[in-house]
Amino acid sequence: MKTKSKRLRLVVLCLVLVGLAVGCARNPRGNSFGPAWDVAYKVPLIESKEKVLGDVLREQNLGSEIVVPKEGATDTRIKINQTKNLASIKLGEKMTDITWPTISSSVDLPLITLGSSTDPLIPNKNSSITLPSGKTIPAGSRYNYDSTSSTELNGISIDLSNQFSSILFSANTINKMDITVTNATGLKVENLALNLTDAKGNKIPAEITSIADGSNQDSNWDLQSTELSNLINASIKFDLVNNTGNFVTLDGSESLAFDFSLPQAEVSRIEGYDLSSGITFDKSTSIHIKDGLQSIGFNSGNLDLAINSSNSTLNFTINQFNLGSITSDTSSVDLTGQEASLSSGNINIEYILTVSGSNITYDASQSVAVTGSFSNPQINYVTIDKSSIDFSQFDQNLTQEIMSSIPDKLSKLSLNNATMELVIDHSIKGLYLDLTSTSNPIKFVAKADGSLVDEKPITELTSDSTKITASNSKISLNVSELITWLQGLDSSRVDSVVLAGAIKAGADTSPLKVSADSVIAPQVKMNIPFDFTLNQNIEDEVAITAMGQALTERQLAALKSGIKEARLIIGDFENQLPINLEIKYYAGTVSDWATYDNIKNHLASLTSKEKEDELDKLYKPDNLVKTFTLDEGDDGKKEFILRPEAAEVFTQDNVYTGIKYIIKSGNVTLNTTDLIKIEDAYLELTTKVNQFAQ
Repeated sequence: MKTKSKRLRLVVLCLVLVGLAVGCARNPRGNSFGPAWDVAYKVPLIESKEKVLGDVLREQNLGSEIVVPKEGATDTRIKINQTKNLASIKLGEKMTDITWPTISSSVDLPLITLGSSTDPLIPNKNSSITLPSGKTIPAGSRYNYDSTSSTELNGISIDLSNQFSSILFSANTINKMDITVTNATGLKVENLALNLTDAKGNKIPAEITSIADGSNQDSNWDLQSTELSNLINASIKFDLVNNTGNFVTLDGSESLAFDFSLPQAEVSRIEGYDLSSGITFDKSTSIHIKDGLQSIGFNSGNLDLAINSSNSTLNFTINQFNLGSITSDTSSVDLTGQEASLSSGNINIEYILTVSGSNITYDASQSVAVTGSFSNPQINYVTIDKSSIDFSQFDQNLTQEIMSSIPDKLSKLSLNNATMELVIDHSIKGLYLDLTSTSNPIKFVAKADGSLVDEKPITELTSDSTKITASNSKISLNVSELITWLQGLDSSRVDSVVLAGAIKAGADTSPLKVSADSVIAPQVKMNIPFDFTLNQNIEDEVAITAMGQALTERQLAALKSGIKEARLIIGDFENQLPINLEIKYYAGTVSDWATYDNIKNHLASLTSKEKEDELDKLYKPDNLVKTFTLDEGDDGKKEFILRPEAAEVFTQDNVYTGIKYIIKSGNVTLNTTDLIKIEDAYLELTTKVNQFAQ
């Protein structure tokens, strides 16, 4: 029994030794043997990622012409939403293109009226003569006095030096100096003649037939076109009549008194006169702006006037300045927000000129220069008579390409609710654009190398009443007719489709109000939905994972001891597309990314181009680890074993992994609501751990 017992113990010992030998393995780092076991590390790649095809397409920057339906749209088709802007017509710029004239005119100084009843030009001047004593005049006789032929009686002098140095009166009939003669001789005075001598020696008479003793009589000197100095002289002649019935001897107390005054006069020239209070007169001129303009509305600007005179004794100021209906009380008109009225393209300028000065010399034979200019005028709008507009300058011959080629699969387009519009926007009331030219009607033209292949008239534009106006700026075109025509063409022979024809401008009303920024902007708008197929592959990046952030340092160290097995596992997926999805899994070292705490945040901060360049550091052929397929309409779980040599990359530093899927091109109708979903994707890396690893 002892022998059997020993044998049993020996067998058990051998089994234990074998078990120990089997449970031990060589440590790859130390070449030592010891107990070892498999440890699997899970590296999360995607928690949940799902997109509909529309999301993918929107991220592809397909171009503004391709419109992808928004989420929840009932019509899930892709659409060509294209607007072709034709050459615009800058009508406002043409209508408000004005070469602003300057003002340069010579203004003759007018005759001026000086004095008034309350402030006479020549106030009352008094003078008198005393008859010499000793003269005896018998009863019923008379005695003649004449200052020009006798020394016994002097003439009269009037000093006007306080009023002026000299004066030249105009031919106005108001220019009369009033004379009042008072008889204090005791006898009757008859045939009184006062002859004024002017500056040129001419005699100006004033006569009174009879003045009774103790009374007075009036007369005047007519000073029309008369020039006087500041000291005027007049001779005197009269008869002294003794009708008393007695013999009379003069005793030296007998006299005649004279009062002279000139309340108001119209003057051609005056020197040495005080015109401090100033006088005003109205002046006007006109300048030509542009034929047919009836008004101009300004945003800003000024018109400034200046008076230039060689006469230094005169001061000129402008007290009121009217530019059409715009008024200013200075020599500058502020045009901001104002509208100026014109007549036949001319604008009237009126101003009130004030002239003043002390000790002046004023001469109506002289003139002053009036100058003026516009300063930075900015036009808001103009109104213009349509008859003055040459509308042919706005005619336009369209040669606008709307399609660079005819799609090969044009027959497969779904055209429900498709629209095409010819839109010509403008806001000018009364202006129309005629699209019905008989010589060059608007049409679609198919070309090859610039030569005509075929053309299709636009039936909507055959009516004589087809006009584009401010309130009717669009014409809907028949897309079905266009597509039918295109489908009948040989697409291999056509390299462009052009909208061609003439647009002619005109006006129904006058005047037209045209803003400076008014533009006639022709457009062709297309909105054509169609079933969607891909002509080229679309790639979409799913996820980037940093191994150094997904695993602990201890786990990373364990991986460096060697990877026994690597698996890529997708916990759940769904591919609703009618084509297979190609999945590519990449892994590699990207040392440039090691400085970023979170590579996903860094990528999110970049522009599309910058992000694409950055991802190319990972997504390159050398880093492709595995390519596999998710079949159309398939779903569920997928598991893929990675090649051992490919898995060695996970033992390196700064390792990043990424997943892409590729939607293959092909003649398969796609739907923008088709779902692509990947959930719970992870990398499972298995390594053998040895207890005595050094």
